[in-house]
Amino acid sequence: GRPLFIPRDSEIPEDVATLSKYWHLELGPLLRSIARQPDRIMRQNEFTKFDMVVVPFVDGINRVVLKMEHSYARNTNILRLSQVSLIGLAIIGTLILIRFFFVLVIRPVGLLSEGIHRMEREDFGVRVPVLKQDEFGDLSDGFNHMAEHLQALYETLEERVAAKTRDLTEKNRELEILYAISGLLHEPGDADTLCRGFLRRTQTMLGASASSVRLLDSGAKSLCITVGEGLDDAFMDSEAVLACGDCMCGAAVERNLTFFTETDTPNPEMTRETCRRAGYRTVAAATIPVDKRPIGVYNLYFKEPRSFSESDRKLLEALGQQLGTALDKQRLQARERDLAVSEERNLLARELHDSIAQGLAFLNLQVQMLDSALQRNDNAEMQETLERIRLGVQESYDDVRELLVHFRTRIDQQDLDEAIEAALRRLAEQTSVATHFEVQGDGAALDP
Repeated sequence: GRPLFIPRDSEIPEDVATLSKYWHLELGPLLRSIARQPDRIMRQNEFTKFDMVVVPFVDGINRVVLKMEHSYARNTNILRLSQVSLIGLAIIGTLILIRFFFVLVIRPVGLLSEGIHRMEREDFGVRVPVLKQDEFGDLSDGFNHMAEHLQALYETLEERVAAKTRDLTEKNRELEILYAISGLLHEPGDADTLCRGFLRRTQTMLGASASSVRLLDSGAKSLCITVGEGLDDAFMDSEAVLACGDCMCGAAVERNLTFFTETDTPNPEMTRETCRRAGYRTVAAATIPVDKRPIGVYNLYFKEPRSFSESDRKLLEALGQQLGTALDKQRLQARERDLAVSEERNLLARELHDSIAQGLAFLNLQVQMLDSALQRNDNAEMQETLERIRLGVQESYDDVRELLVHFRTRIDQQDLDEAIEAALRRLAEQTSVATHFEVQGDGAALDP
């Protein structure tokens, strides 16, 4: 069917308006006049007039229809051309989109895929070009960083494996040293035996030329060499007693730290001439702690320059802690033995005191019996009573001598010089005899 609207171009609306005006002004009134005309002749004349008037109207309608058909045909052609243009634009847009998708998506993904395949073949030198600064550009840049990192890891893999192997070897060596020293320190023996065994094992495992153990005196003011390995007599005599704070050893005890020093460039606050004169190039000093409180220090002396790492420092500190634990264990065991001896002495004292009291009571009875025999002048009973008194006195004398043997003067938590001075002071107070005690030099405290 034809369209129901009038085109708005080619003067068609004006022509339609003209036809409508012509209809309302000419044809409409004429037709109404013909319809109202009763006379047949007059009506025929009106029809003749109508024929002449209607011809221009029909021609106008025909012209308007032709214009409308031309307008519809032109619009249809424009519509078809627009449709063809849209199809062409759609095809061109699709091609552009395909190209755009290829450039922005397919090509970067293809480059990344190729790079991944090359990396699978252990080609870590592959790099992906960064085409644009977009999401795929960031992905390509990240791939390049990953490839660079993997290449560095792959190129240094052998070196890192060797370094890790060295670290594991060093750790195993440290564990072997710790296990060996731990087993040694758990063996029975006195403090000197433990320290000497500790020094020998540590000196051998760490390649030191000599070693020593210094312990604090009772006043914690001086360090005294307790045991030395590989040290000559002159060195031992010169370093027998060292004040806390002097040299590296005293500083280690005061600060509770581990120190290393080179004697080639001596520091007066950290080294003494004794080590340099003895030919030692490197000296290490590590504390011997008990409950985080140093009770001494042990030294390692090296004839050649020796560098120490942080792991070496930790190893020396761990060894010092083990030695301190072993020495503290020895001290506790000695105290336990002293307590056992003290308990045994107390028990024996009670028994001896009871025995002496019984002997004195027995002698008292015998004296009374002797007095009675004297009054009766009974010589036989007096002789028998005197014999019993003599035996009782001998038994009491034996008990007193045993008591003196087991309960002689003890030195409790004192140095030898302090104990001797205290004994002389008591002697002077008891006998009014003038005493004088003089001590020359220092030395390590004696074992109790």
